[in-house]
Amino acid sequence: MWLPHKLELQLKNMNENDCKMSCTEGLMGFGVYEEDKKYLKYINEAHLKTLHKIFKKAKKFPLISNGFPKIWKLELLKIHNLVICSSFIMHRDIYKMVGNMKTLKMGKKIMTAGCDALIMII
Repeated sequence: MWLPHKLELQLKNMNENDCKMSCTEGLMGFGVYEEDKKYLKYINEAHLKTLHKIFKKAKKFPLISNGFPKIWKLELLKIHNLVICSSFIMHRDIYKMVGNMKTLKMGKKIMTAGCDALIMII
């Protein structure tokens, strides 16, 4: 489930920052989303301690010591893939440049680029 105006805001930020790819933070919970319920942020709360350990072990903790940057660079993603697939958007030019998305067969299920979630291509 996406929050209201999520895509609108994500596309606006992509345009303002001249980004061709984008993903957003996720909320972690179980069952149907309830507006009045408190959910942990997937990266910045639920998995933050683990991510701190990963970045410290790689001697790259300064990259996230003041929180995760608004725009992620390749250096950050080489340490750990923080991309939440269900919120990932890429520009059509990137899609064409990489030669479309590879698909993986897992039994009868076909997944795009290892994700079982929608990847939006604009």
